[in-house]
Amino acid sequence: MKDTLCLRFLFGIYTRYKYLMTKQPEKGQTLCIWIPMLQIRLEILRNPNLQNTPVVLLNPKKINRQTVWQCSKEALEMGIYLNQPVSQAFSFCQNLTVLEPDLDYYNSMEINISGTLSRLSPEIESAGDGRFFVNVDGLQHLHKFRPDQIRENVHRQFDQFPDSLVSYIRIGWAKGKFASWIAATTAKPNKPVIVEDQKLISFLKPSPISLLPTDKDIIRRLQQFGIRTLGELILLPTPTLVRQFGEKGEIARTWATGEKIDLVQPNQSLKSIRHSMDFHTPIGNVEIVCKSLKKLLETALADLKHQNQSVQGIRIKGLWTKGSWSLNHILRNPSISHEDIYRTLRTNILISPPTSPIEKLTLEFFQFYTFELQEDFFNHEKNRWEVPNNKKIAKGTIPSSLREAITEMKLRMGFSPLYRIVEIDPLSRIPERRHALLNIEI
Repeated sequence: MKDTLCLRFLFGIYTRYKYLMTKQPEKGQTLCIWIPMLQIRLEILRNPNLQNTPVVLLNPKKINRQTVWQCSKEALEMGIYLNQPVSQAFSFCQNLTVLEPDLDYYNSMEINISGTLSRLSPEIESAGDGRFFVNVDGLQHLHKFRPDQIRENVHRQFDQFPDSLVSYIRIGWAKGKFASWIAATTAKPNKPVIVEDQKLISFLKPSPISLLPTDKDIIRRLQQFGIRTLGELILLPTPTLVRQFGEKGEIARTWATGEKIDLVQPNQSLKSIRHSMDFHTPIGNVEIVCKSLKKLLETALADLKHQNQSVQGIRIKGLWTKGSWSLNHILRNPSISHEDIYRTLRTNILISPPTSPIEKLTLEFFQFYTFELQEDFFNHEKNRWEVPNNKKIAKGTIPSSLREAITEMKLRMGFSPLYRIVEIDPLSRIPERRHALLNIEI
Protein backbone atom coordinates (compact mmCIF):
# COMPACT_ATOMS: atom_id res chain seq x y z
CA MET A 1 0.00 0.00 0.00
CA LYS A 2 2.77 2.40 0.93
CA ASP A 3 4.69 1.50 -2.22
CA THR A 4 1.60 2.27 -4.33
CA LEU A 5 1.09 5.68 -2.68
CA CYS A 6 4.77 6.47 -3.13
CA LEU A 7 4.63 5.58 -6.82
CA ARG A 8 1.51 7.72 -7.30
CA PHE A 9 3.19 10.63 -5.55
CA LEU A 10 6.30 10.36 -7.72
CA PHE A 11 4.18 10.00 -10.85
CA GLY A 12 2.23 13.15 -9.90
CA ILE A 13 5.45 15.11 -9.45
CA TYR A 14 6.74 13.87 -12.80
CA THR A 15 3.47 14.76 -14.57
CA ARG A 16 3.47 18.26 -13.07
CA TYR A 17 7.12 18.80 -14.01
CA LYS A 18 6.48 17.64 -17.58
CA TYR A 19 3.48 19.97 -17.86
CA LEU A 20 5.46 22.97 -16.66
CA MET A 21 8.33 22.19 -19.03
CA THR A 22 6.10 21.73 -22.08
CA LYS A 23 3.66 24.57 -21.35
CA GLN A 24 4.00 27.35 -23.90
CA PRO A 25 4.02 30.80 -22.30
CA GLU A 26 1.49 33.28 -23.58
CA LYS A 27 2.92 35.69 -26.10
CA GLY A 28 2.46 39.43 -26.06
CA GLN A 29 3.95 40.55 -22.73
CA THR A 30 5.12 44.06 -23.57
CA LEU A 31 6.95 46.77 -21.69
CA CYS A 32 6.24 50.32 -22.89
CA ILE A 33 8.78 53.02 -22.05
CA TRP A 34 7.48 56.50 -22.83
CA ILE A 35 9.32 59.81 -22.60
CA PRO A 36 6.72 62.58 -23.12
CA MET A 37 7.85 65.50 -25.29
CA LEU A 38 11.12 63.72 -26.04
CA GLN A 39 12.18 66.03 -28.87
CA ILE A 40 11.76 69.28 -26.95
CA ARG A 41 13.60 67.78 -23.97
CA LEU A 42 16.50 66.80 -26.24
CA GLU A 43 16.69 70.37 -27.54
CA ILE A 44 16.80 71.74 -23.99
CA LEU A 45 19.56 69.27 -23.09
CA ARG A 46 21.54 70.35 -26.14
CA ASN A 47 21.02 74.05 -25.34
CA PRO A 48 21.17 74.51 -21.53
CA ASN A 49 20.38 78.22 -21.97
CA LEU A 50 16.80 77.22 -22.85
CA GLN A 51 16.11 75.70 -19.44
CA ASN A 52 13.24 77.29 -17.50
CA THR A 53 12.21 79.31 -20.58
CA PRO A 54 9.17 78.98 -22.88
CA VAL A 55 10.27 76.98 -25.94
CA VAL A 56 8.27 75.44 -28.79
CA LEU A 57 9.15 73.18 -31.71
CA LEU A 58 7.61 73.70 -35.14
CA ASN A 59 5.61 70.87 -36.67
CA PRO A 60 7.75 69.32 -39.47
CA LYS A 61 4.68 67.89 -41.24
CA LYS A 62 2.92 71.23 -41.75
CA ILE A 63 5.04 73.40 -44.01
CA ASN A 64 2.56 75.98 -45.26
CA ARG A 65 0.94 76.59 -41.87
CA GLN A 66 3.44 76.65 -39.03
CA THR A 67 2.02 75.17 -35.84
CA VAL A 68 3.34 74.09 -32.45
CA TRP A 69 4.55 70.49 -32.45
CA GLN A 70 5.91 70.29 -28.90
CA CYS A 71 6.40 72.83 -26.14
CA SER A 72 8.16 73.11 -22.80
CA LYS A 73 6.48 73.15 -19.40
CA GLU A 74 6.89 76.93 -19.13
CA ALA A 75 5.16 77.41 -22.49
CA LEU A 76 2.24 75.23 -21.37
CA GLU A 77 1.84 77.31 -18.22
CA MET A 78 1.49 80.44 -20.38
CA GLY A 79 -1.45 78.95 -22.27
CA ILE A 80 0.35 77.62 -25.35
CA TYR A 81 -1.01 74.29 -26.58
CA LEU A 82 -0.13 71.72 -29.22
CA ASN A 83 -1.11 72.32 -32.86
CA GLN A 84 -1.59 76.01 -32.07
CA PRO A 85 -0.59 78.46 -34.84
CA VAL A 86 2.77 80.04 -34.04
CA SER A 87 1.43 83.53 -34.72
CA GLN A 88 -1.19 82.97 -32.04
CA ALA A 89 1.39 81.51 -29.64
CA PHE A 90 3.39 84.76 -29.77
CA SER A 91 0.32 86.63 -28.54
CA PHE A 92 0.43 84.49 -25.38
CA CYS A 93 4.18 84.90 -24.85
CA GLN A 94 6.29 87.59 -26.53
CA ASN A 95 9.65 86.15 -25.40
CA LEU A 96 8.82 82.73 -26.85
CA THR A 97 11.71 80.76 -28.39
CA VAL A 98 10.77 78.95 -31.61
CA LEU A 99 13.03 76.15 -32.87
CA GLU A 100 13.16 74.34 -36.17
CA PRO A 101 13.02 70.54 -35.66
CA ASP A 102 16.30 68.68 -36.15
CA LEU A 103 14.95 65.32 -37.30
CA ASP A 104 18.40 63.86 -37.90
CA TYR A 105 19.41 64.54 -34.31
CA TYR A 106 16.16 63.13 -32.90
CA ASN A 107 16.47 60.01 -35.03
CA SER A 108 20.04 59.38 -33.89
CA MET A 109 19.04 59.78 -30.23
CA GLU A 110 16.13 57.36 -30.65
CA ILE A 111 18.55 54.85 -32.17
CA ASN A 112 20.83 55.29 -29.15
CA ILE A 113 17.93 54.75 -26.76
CA SER A 114 16.83 51.63 -28.67
CA GLY A 115 20.38 50.31 -28.48
CA THR A 116 20.42 50.99 -24.76
CA LEU A 117 17.13 49.15 -24.22
CA SER A 118 18.40 46.16 -26.21
CA ARG A 119 20.11 45.08 -23.00
CA LEU A 120 16.64 44.39 -21.59
CA SER A 121 15.43 42.36 -24.58
CA PRO A 122 16.63 41.69 -28.13
CA GLU A 123 13.27 42.83 -29.59
CA ILE A 124 12.82 46.61 -29.41
CA GLU A 125 10.38 48.71 -31.42
CA SER A 126 10.67 52.48 -31.62
CA ALA A 127 7.16 53.78 -32.37
CA GLY A 128 7.94 57.51 -32.41
CA ASP A 129 6.76 60.28 -30.08
CA GLY A 130 9.15 59.00 -27.42
CA ARG A 131 7.56 55.53 -27.25
CA PHE A 132 9.64 52.36 -27.08
CA PHE A 133 8.10 48.88 -26.87
CA VAL A 134 10.10 45.99 -25.42
CA ASN A 135 9.11 42.35 -25.90
CA VAL A 136 9.55 40.68 -22.50
CA ASP A 137 8.09 37.25 -23.32
CA GLY A 138 9.91 34.70 -21.18
CA LEU A 139 11.79 37.41 -19.25
CA GLN A 140 9.29 37.86 -16.43
CA HIS A 141 11.59 36.09 -13.98
CA LEU A 142 14.27 38.74 -14.59
CA HIS A 143 11.96 41.62 -13.68
CA LYS A 144 9.99 39.65 -11.05
CA PHE A 145 6.80 41.49 -12.07
CA ARG A 146 7.24 44.13 -9.34
CA PRO A 147 7.09 47.88 -10.04
CA ASP A 148 10.22 48.69 -8.04
CA GLN A 149 12.22 45.94 -9.76
CA ILE A 150 11.04 47.01 -13.22
CA ARG A 151 11.85 50.67 -12.51
CA GLU A 152 15.31 49.73 -11.28
CA ASN A 153 16.02 47.55 -14.33
CA VAL A 154 14.91 50.26 -16.77
CA HIS A 155 16.72 53.14 -15.06
CA ARG A 156 19.88 51.06 -14.92
CA GLN A 157 19.95 51.05 -18.72
CA PHE A 158 19.71 54.87 -18.84
CA ASP A 159 22.77 55.47 -16.68
CA GLN A 160 24.52 57.26 -19.56
CA PHE A 161 21.66 59.76 -19.98
CA PRO A 162 21.20 62.83 -17.74
CA ASP A 163 18.82 62.61 -14.80
CA SER A 164 16.74 65.48 -16.18
CA LEU A 165 15.67 63.15 -19.02
CA VAL A 166 15.39 59.92 -17.03
CA SER A 167 13.11 61.55 -14.45
CA TYR A 168 10.35 61.92 -17.09
CA ILE A 169 10.27 58.24 -18.06
CA ARG A 170 6.91 56.51 -17.70
CA ILE A 171 6.65 52.72 -17.74
CA GLY A 172 3.70 50.43 -18.49
CA TRP A 173 3.56 46.63 -18.59
CA ALA A 174 0.63 44.76 -20.14
CA LYS A 175 -0.27 42.23 -22.79
CA GLY A 176 0.17 43.82 -26.22
CA LYS A 177 1.48 47.20 -27.30
CA PHE A 178 -1.90 48.94 -27.10
CA ALA A 179 -2.56 47.97 -23.48
CA SER A 180 1.03 48.68 -22.42
CA TRP A 181 0.83 52.12 -24.06
CA ILE A 182 -2.34 52.94 -22.09
CA ALA A 183 -0.61 51.70 -18.94
CA ALA A 184 2.31 54.05 -19.64
CA THR A 185 -0.03 57.02 -20.14
CA THR A 186 -1.66 56.37 -16.75
CA ALA A 187 1.68 55.86 -15.00
CA LYS A 188 3.52 58.56 -13.11
CA PRO A 189 7.28 59.17 -13.32
CA ASN A 190 9.19 56.45 -11.43
CA LYS A 191 5.93 54.58 -10.70
CA PRO A 192 5.36 51.82 -13.30
CA VAL A 193 1.86 50.47 -13.93
CA ILE A 194 1.58 46.69 -14.29
CA VAL A 195 -1.59 45.13 -15.72
CA GLU A 196 -2.15 41.42 -15.17
CA ASP A 197 -3.81 39.43 -17.95
CA GLN A 198 -6.94 38.61 -15.93
CA LYS A 199 -7.44 42.31 -15.13
CA LEU A 200 -6.85 43.60 -18.66
CA ILE A 201 -10.49 44.22 -19.61
CA SER A 202 -11.33 46.03 -16.38
CA PHE A 203 -8.21 48.16 -16.82
CA LEU A 204 -9.10 49.17 -20.39
CA LYS A 205 -12.74 50.10 -19.69
CA PRO A 206 -12.18 53.61 -18.20
CA SER A 207 -9.62 54.55 -20.90
CA PRO A 208 -10.71 57.26 -23.40
CA ILE A 209 -11.52 56.14 -26.94
CA SER A 210 -9.14 58.80 -28.28
CA LEU A 211 -6.31 56.32 -27.58
CA LEU A 212 -7.70 53.77 -30.05
CA PRO A 213 -5.28 53.10 -32.96
CA THR A 214 -7.95 53.73 -35.60
CA ASP A 215 -9.14 56.50 -37.91
CA LYS A 216 -9.79 59.87 -36.31
CA ASP A 217 -13.09 60.07 -38.20
CA ILE A 218 -14.35 56.94 -36.41
CA ILE A 219 -13.30 58.35 -33.03
CA ARG A 220 -15.02 61.65 -33.81
CA ARG A 221 -18.28 59.92 -34.77
CA LEU A 222 -18.18 57.74 -31.65
CA GLN A 223 -17.76 60.86 -29.53
CA GLN A 224 -20.75 62.41 -31.30
CA PHE A 225 -22.78 59.36 -30.23
CA GLY A 226 -21.81 60.11 -26.62
CA ILE A 227 -19.24 57.30 -26.33
CA ARG A 228 -16.25 58.51 -24.35
CA THR A 229 -14.58 55.39 -22.91
CA LEU A 230 -13.67 51.91 -24.12
CA GLY A 231 -16.11 50.45 -21.61
CA GLU A 232 -18.98 52.30 -23.31
CA LEU A 233 -17.75 51.08 -26.69
CA ILE A 234 -17.87 47.45 -25.52
CA LEU A 235 -21.60 47.82 -24.75
CA LEU A 236 -22.36 48.35 -28.45
CA PRO A 237 -23.17 45.15 -30.39
CA THR A 238 -20.69 44.12 -33.06
CA PRO A 239 -23.28 44.17 -35.93
CA THR A 240 -24.12 47.79 -35.08
CA LEU A 241 -20.46 48.83 -35.29
CA VAL A 242 -20.04 46.93 -38.56
CA ARG A 243 -23.04 48.65 -40.14
CA GLN A 244 -21.75 52.06 -39.09
CA PHE A 245 -17.99 51.73 -39.66
CA GLY A 246 -17.46 48.49 -41.56
CA GLU A 247 -14.63 46.16 -40.63
CA LYS A 248 -12.79 48.91 -38.75
CA GLY A 249 -15.67 49.17 -36.29
CA GLU A 250 -15.35 45.50 -35.40
CA ILE A 251 -11.58 45.87 -35.02
CA ALA A 252 -12.05 48.87 -32.71
CA ARG A 253 -14.23 46.73 -30.45
CA THR A 254 -11.59 43.99 -30.29
CA TRP A 255 -9.08 46.63 -29.17
CA ALA A 256 -11.44 47.72 -26.41
CA THR A 257 -12.09 44.17 -25.18
CA GLY A 258 -8.43 43.21 -25.22
CA GLU A 259 -9.02 40.44 -27.76
CA LYS A 260 -6.66 41.98 -30.30
CA ILE A 261 -3.05 41.69 -29.16
CA ASP A 262 -0.44 43.53 -31.21
CA LEU A 263 3.02 42.07 -30.81
CA VAL A 264 6.27 44.00 -30.83
CA GLN A 265 7.69 44.42 -34.34
CA PRO A 266 11.44 45.03 -33.98
CA ASN A 267 12.74 47.88 -36.10
CA GLN A 268 14.87 46.78 -39.01
CA SER A 269 17.67 49.26 -39.38
CA LEU A 270 18.52 50.03 -42.98
CA LYS A 271 22.17 50.70 -43.65
CA SER A 272 23.10 53.96 -45.27
CA ILE A 273 23.51 54.11 -49.04
CA ARG A 274 26.86 55.60 -49.98
CA HIS A 275 28.48 56.29 -53.34
CA SER A 276 31.80 58.04 -54.02
CA MET A 277 33.71 59.49 -56.96
CA ASP A 278 37.48 60.05 -57.07
CA PHE A 279 39.12 62.82 -59.08
CA HIS A 280 42.68 62.41 -60.33
CA THR A 281 42.87 66.19 -60.62
CA PRO A 282 41.34 68.14 -57.69
CA ILE A 283 38.09 69.87 -58.69
CA GLY A 284 37.54 73.43 -57.50
CA ASN A 285 34.79 74.49 -59.92
CA VAL A 286 31.41 74.36 -58.18
CA GLU A 287 29.54 73.58 -61.42
CA ILE A 288 31.70 70.51 -62.03
CA VAL A 289 31.09 69.41 -58.44
CA CYS A 290 27.34 69.73 -58.99
CA LYS A 291 27.48 67.71 -62.22
CA SER A 292 29.45 64.98 -60.46
CA LEU A 293 26.92 65.01 -57.64
CA LYS A 294 24.13 64.59 -60.20
CA LYS A 295 25.68 61.34 -61.44
CA LEU A 296 26.12 60.04 -57.89
CA LEU A 297 22.51 60.92 -57.16
CA GLU A 298 21.26 58.86 -60.11
CA THR A 299 23.15 55.79 -58.89
CA ALA A 300 22.04 56.19 -55.27
CA LEU A 301 18.37 56.66 -56.19
CA ALA A 302 18.49 53.54 -58.37
CA ASP A 303 19.61 51.53 -55.33
CA LEU A 304 16.93 53.19 -53.23
CA LYS A 305 14.09 52.20 -55.58
CA HIS A 306 15.09 48.54 -55.35
CA GLN A 307 14.63 48.73 -51.57
CA ASN A 308 11.18 50.39 -51.86
CA GLN A 309 12.36 53.33 -49.76
CA SER A 310 12.39 57.12 -50.01
CA VAL A 311 15.10 59.33 -48.57
CA GLN A 312 14.96 62.31 -46.24
CA GLY A 313 18.45 62.59 -44.78
CA ILE A 314 21.29 63.36 -47.22
CA ARG A 315 24.97 63.97 -46.49
CA ILE A 316 27.61 65.25 -48.94
CA LYS A 317 31.32 65.00 -48.17
CA GLY A 318 34.31 66.40 -49.99
CA LEU A 319 37.85 65.29 -49.14
CA TRP A 320 41.24 66.67 -50.05
CA THR A 321 44.76 66.10 -48.77
CA LYS A 322 44.73 68.39 -45.75
CA GLY A 323 41.06 68.85 -45.01
CA SER A 324 37.43 68.04 -45.69
CA TRP A 325 34.05 69.65 -46.30
CA SER A 326 30.62 68.26 -45.46
CA LEU A 327 27.03 69.28 -45.92
CA ASN A 328 24.02 67.68 -44.20
CA HIS A 329 20.47 68.29 -45.31
CA ILE A 330 17.12 66.95 -44.06
CA LEU A 331 14.37 67.19 -46.67
CA ARG A 332 11.08 68.52 -45.40
CA ASN A 333 9.29 65.55 -46.95
CA PRO A 334 10.73 62.14 -47.92
CA SER A 335 11.36 62.08 -51.65
CA ILE A 336 12.70 59.94 -54.46
CA SER A 337 12.52 62.62 -57.15
CA HIS A 338 15.89 63.18 -58.80
CA GLU A 339 15.08 66.72 -59.93
CA ASP A 340 13.76 67.91 -56.56
CA ILE A 341 16.64 66.46 -54.56
CA TYR A 342 19.29 67.71 -56.98
CA ARG A 343 17.82 71.21 -57.05
CA THR A 344 17.86 71.37 -53.25
CA LEU A 345 21.41 70.04 -52.93
CA ARG A 346 22.73 72.31 -55.67
CA THR A 347 21.27 75.35 -53.91
CA ASN A 348 22.93 74.33 -50.64
CA ILE A 349 26.28 73.82 -52.37
CA LEU A 350 26.10 77.25 -54.00
CA ILE A 351 25.35 78.81 -50.61
CA SER A 352 28.13 76.92 -48.81
CA PRO A 353 30.69 75.75 -51.41
CA PRO A 354 33.85 73.73 -50.64
CA THR A 355 36.76 75.79 -49.37
CA SER A 356 39.38 73.85 -51.37
CA PRO A 357 39.54 71.72 -54.53
CA ILE A 358 37.99 68.28 -53.93
CA GLU A 359 39.81 65.01 -54.57
CA LYS A 360 36.94 62.71 -53.51
CA LEU A 361 33.18 63.40 -53.47
CA THR A 362 30.82 61.19 -51.43
CA LEU A 363 27.02 61.13 -51.37
CA GLU A 364 25.26 59.33 -48.50
CA PHE A 365 21.59 58.62 -47.73
CA PHE A 366 21.08 57.99 -44.02
CA GLN A 367 17.39 58.53 -43.21
CA PHE A 368 14.74 56.50 -45.01
CA TYR A 369 10.98 56.07 -45.17
CA THR A 370 8.68 53.65 -46.96
CA PHE A 371 8.15 54.76 -50.55
CA GLU A 372 4.57 54.66 -51.88
CA LEU A 373 4.05 54.85 -55.62
CA GLN A 374 0.27 54.69 -55.85
CA GLU A 375 -2.85 54.47 -53.75
CA ASP A 376 -4.31 51.11 -52.91
CA PHE A 377 -7.20 49.72 -54.87
CA PHE A 378 -10.33 50.52 -52.82
CA ASN A 379 -7.90 52.25 -50.40
CA HIS A 380 -6.78 49.01 -48.74
CA GLU A 381 -3.27 48.71 -47.38
CA LYS A 382 -2.80 45.12 -48.47
CA ASN A 383 -2.05 44.05 -52.03
CA ARG A 384 -0.71 47.48 -52.93
CA TRP A 385 0.63 46.42 -56.30
CA GLU A 386 -2.33 44.23 -57.31
CA VAL A 387 -4.42 45.69 -60.14
CA PRO A 388 -7.68 43.99 -61.17
CA ASN A 389 -7.60 42.29 -64.58
CA ASN A 390 -10.87 42.28 -66.55
CA LYS A 391 -10.08 38.99 -68.27
CA LYS A 392 -9.35 37.24 -64.98
CA ILE A 393 -12.56 38.60 -63.44
CA ALA A 394 -14.56 37.36 -66.44
CA LYS A 395 -13.13 33.88 -65.87
CA GLY A 396 -14.15 33.98 -62.22
CA THR A 397 -10.79 34.90 -60.67
CA ILE A 398 -11.34 37.69 -58.14
CA PRO A 399 -8.33 39.64 -56.79
CA SER A 400 -8.04 39.67 -53.02
CA SER A 401 -8.33 43.50 -52.92
CA LEU A 402 -11.67 43.33 -54.79
CA ARG A 403 -12.74 40.42 -52.61
CA GLU A 404 -12.25 42.54 -49.47
CA ALA A 405 -14.23 45.40 -51.03
CA ILE A 406 -17.14 43.07 -51.88
CA THR A 407 -17.15 41.69 -48.34
CA GLU A 408 -17.26 45.20 -46.90
CA MET A 409 -20.14 46.24 -49.20
CA LYS A 410 -22.11 43.13 -48.23
CA LEU A 411 -21.66 43.98 -44.57
CA ARG A 412 -22.82 47.55 -45.13
CA MET A 413 -25.57 47.07 -47.76
CA GLY A 414 -26.58 43.44 -47.37
CA PHE A 415 -25.76 42.60 -51.02
CA SER A 416 -23.04 43.11 -53.61
CA PRO A 417 -23.88 45.58 -56.42
CA LEU A 418 -20.96 44.40 -58.59
CA TYR A 419 -21.39 42.21 -61.68
CA ARG A 420 -19.13 40.65 -64.27
CA ILE A 421 -19.70 40.25 -68.02
CA VAL A 422 -19.36 36.68 -69.29
CA GLU A 423 -19.15 35.82 -72.98
CA ILE A 424 -21.69 33.09 -73.88
CA ASP A 425 -22.35 33.03 -77.64
CA PRO A 426 -20.24 35.63 -79.48
CA LEU A 427 -21.54 34.49 -82.93
CA SER A 428 -25.21 34.90 -82.07
CA ARG A 429 -27.24 37.27 -84.24
CA ILE A 430 -29.15 38.45 -81.19
CA PRO A 431 -26.96 40.87 -79.18
CA GLU A 432 -28.63 39.94 -75.90
CA ARG A 433 -27.42 36.34 -76.24
CA ARG A 434 -23.76 37.14 -76.82
CA HIS A 435 -22.99 38.10 -73.23
CA ALA A 436 -24.48 37.55 -69.80
CA LEU A 437 -24.33 39.68 -66.68
CA LEU A 438 -23.58 37.58 -63.60
CA ASN A 439 -23.37 38.69 -59.99
CA ILE A 440 -19.90 38.51 -58.45
CA GLU A 441 -20.05 36.06 -55.56
CA ILE A 442 -17.22 35.19 -53.18
